[in-house]
Amino acid sequence: MTSKYFTPAQLQVFNRIGDIIAPGDGVLPRFSETGLIHQIDRMAAYIPAQDAAGLRLLADTLRFMPDLAIRLLLKITTLNRYFPGPVGANLRKLNLGLKGIVFNLYYSFPDDPSGFSLRIREGISWDGAIRTRPAEPDDLPALVEAANPLNRDGSAR
Repeated sequence: MTSKYFTPAQLQVFNRIGDIIAPGDGVLPRFSETGLIHQIDRMAAYIPAQDAAGLRLLADTLRFMPDLAIRLLLKITTLNRYFPGPVGANLRKLNLGLKGIVFNLYYSFPDDPSGFSLRIREGISWDGAIRTRPAEPDDLPALVEAANPLNRDGSAR
């Protein structure tokens, strides 16, 4: 594993975290099995330098922790609402940052020759295609708006 932003040991920590968050089952593969950690530089190029330095420091710290301790840390980050002020805020950031790395790599379906992205896409039955044929070319914006799950009443505006 090579990265412009992270050492091989840090990438291994992210793989361990990924295996905790996305352990795989009969349909979906384990995070580390996919090899998608090699895509991390795609994201890291857009991370502010201070945040990347924090991630490297965190990975270097977690590297010495057993998986059980990392699981506990991830569980504590989900309980951030019970911690007031800066402690809760930092737990939220940690939760978002660690899960964000894993989810972005696992569910972004990058082109990968191993075929794991396709396997994940099929495993979650994801299909982003719009197959409604508009009667008139100008109907497309209304159809897209009507298909929007955030549209409360389901009608086009």
